[in-house]
Amino acid sequence: MKKHMKFLLCGAIISAGAVSANAATKHLGVLIPPQYDEWLSDIPMISMDGGKTGTAMPLDPDHCGWAYADIDTDKLTDNVVMFRKRDTAREDMIGVNGNWETNAVATPITLATLFEAYNTDTLYFVSDEDQFLNPGDDGWYTQFPEGAEGVCKYDIPMVVYDTDAKLHPAFSCYGMTGEGCQKGAQGISASEALKATDACIGITTGLVENTLDETVNQFKRKPKLTKKGTACFFSEELFSQLFNATQDVNEASCTTLPLMRSSNYGWGFESDYFQSPGAKAPGGFFPVEQSTDESIKAMGSTPLADARVKRAADGPIFYGSELRKINDATGYANIKTVCNGPGWDGGKDCEGVFGDGDMTETLIQSIYRDAKCVIGWSCPDQAPEGWSFFKIGTETVLSSSENKLSGSPRWTGERNQHFCTESHLTFTYNEGQTFSVLGDDDIWVYIDNKLAIDLGGTHLAAPGFVDLNKFVGKSGKLVVGESYNLDMFTCDRRTTMSNLTIETNIFMRAKQSSIQVQASKDQNSSTTTNYQICYRKSQSDCQSMINGTIEDPETCASAPSIKFVLTKGENYNSDESVVLEVGKVHYGGIDLTNINKPLIDRSKINDLSDGEYTLFAEIEGKYKKITSFRIGGEDAITTKPVAASNLKVHSNGASIAITAQGAKTYAVMDMMGRVLKSGNLMNGQASIPMNRSGSFMVRVGNQTQRVNLK
Repeated sequence: MKKHMKFLLCGAIISAGAVSANAATKHLGVLIPPQYDEWLSDIPMISMDGGKTGTAMPLDPDHCGWAYADIDTDKLTDNVVMFRKRDTAREDMIGVNGNWETNAVATPITLATLFEAYNTDTLYFVSDEDQFLNPGDDGWYTQFPEGAEGVCKYDIPMVVYDTDAKLHPAFSCYGMTGEGCQKGAQGISASEALKATDACIGITTGLVENTLDETVNQFKRKPKLTKKGTACFFSEELFSQLFNATQDVNEASCTTLPLMRSSNYGWGFESDYFQSPGAKAPGGFFPVEQSTDESIKAMGSTPLADARVKRAADGPIFYGSELRKINDATGYANIKTVCNGPGWDGGKDCEGVFGDGDMTETLIQSIYRDAKCVIGWSCPDQAPEGWSFFKIGTETVLSSSENKLSGSPRWTGERNQHFCTESHLTFTYNEGQTFSVLGDDDIWVYIDNKLAIDLGGTHLAAPGFVDLNKFVGKSGKLVVGESYNLDMFTCDRRTTMSNLTIETNIFMRAKQSSIQVQASKDQNSSTTTNYQICYRKSQSDCQSMINGTIEDPETCASAPSIKFVLTKGENYNSDESVVLEVGKVHYGGIDLTNINKPLIDRSKINDLSDGEYTLFAEIEGKYKKITSFRIGGEDAITTKPVAASNLKVHSNGASIAITAQGAKTYAVMDMMGRVLKSGNLMNGQASIPMNRSGSFMVRVGNQTQRVNLK
């Protein structure tokens, strides 16, 4: 079971011999919450004023999944929180006891006091308690906690359907004198196959329906051919073979695309620099170089040696420097947004373009007149940094001492081409999300079961782009916080290149099992709420995609075994939590007699001490908040401290003496901010006995002072 993440500033290890805090700038490193998609799809911000304003935290290039802030000492405050840039409602800020999953109010971090208390210029905050260095730690360190890592890479599972031109007539080989490998197949003659190839050169939109075909079942979503598409793919039967394991036509296997974190907090895969497993040189997308009879059988597919034919291939080529410039308006390279589509109208109509270099250059230069070099084979001197050059006609990379311009920016060799792929992912929508793809040949991307990128046809590496703010899915306009499908289908149907680049600020996952809680008020009682617990169990491994069992239907009437956990506070793994037995009524008002439909009557709850409580449901290691409720009066510590003046704090033997005017409450914290004691001031005074010596922070109103007890 995954632990719930806490943001408690308490009990951290203070390294011996900490350096004096004399620098004008303080360095704060923060581990980005690694298990929450919202944080992995956004830019972390740090605020010195409790969340009113914020500054973006750069990504730490040296530590996986970390962000950092270099803060001028005179700008440090004790009112520090962190939030996501697109979280305008500030619903999941990080602070003392701050926690987005339960919508708790984040109490600001006393960061200025922490730097002073540690007498250091550098602090590191680990937000994932599973990665604390030692049991009992609470996430704050003065030296980098080696081994504490976030997410800087994740894999997209992908099914590959490997075939060949001699097995399927929609596949062909480019040649200077014609299609060199197209002989026809499955009753389609060579001349018919050639005619279909010619009908599909360049971006050819409208070959597939605007929505995915769910007629087999709602979890086996596939693109469906249009009438226009028959000119390229002959029939729905032949087209469906592209994305289904088909005897004597293809063999199905699995691969993954590694998406890497970029400096702007996006995610991307770039085949230009990727070396496919089994390939001799970097560059290009060739996922089935290592297929064997054994690996295919392991996937439940029938081996087909004819699908693994290696044919003449060329490495990728780059676009010119002008096209690689980042556009300030979109945040993407100029080339990425050239073509309009279902999810983008800021470019040009690219129908029929990208079939050859001449048409491509004409279109692009009509948009970017300074792009003297469009495709890199005419301007090798404009190669991007890190681009490999090869001895002409080989896959041998030139060394750094060799004159690269005497070689070629593309390798020449052989690869197993002629394949199609499919991926089924899910993501949580938020404002400002975008998705970009650049590749060849056919690429179709569906979001919310609606076509979002349409790059059909055999073509050079062509761009597709979707702005999700403007996109309307099958269910309508996307709603912030809701989860949606993203389904991607690609085919490499014509040699000699295969390329695929993905760039997005969306964190996507394969389908995950999830718990849904639906609440409804009892019309006969203002204090009673009925809850319905539903469970959707997903099976999103590659094998399940091949079998078409991406996920099981949602189960509400008879969800699997449920464990109910009542915890004091908002954190799931609280020290003060108890598992409630099902089939009974607990504390007078928590009715679990119907396991799938708990009923809570707040007016009847008794035998609980004062405080805030949260009820969770756990199924197969996943948990979900059902509800929170409060027993007793208001919080002893307000999240909006009132002004206090003339604060005086001093030790009085084993007690802390407080004198203040204009405030009603106090809190005594350890040096990491954990509240040890709290209460009310009587006539502006209080004496708090402590059970141990050491240094403490006392917060009264909006002021904090440090005190030492010997």
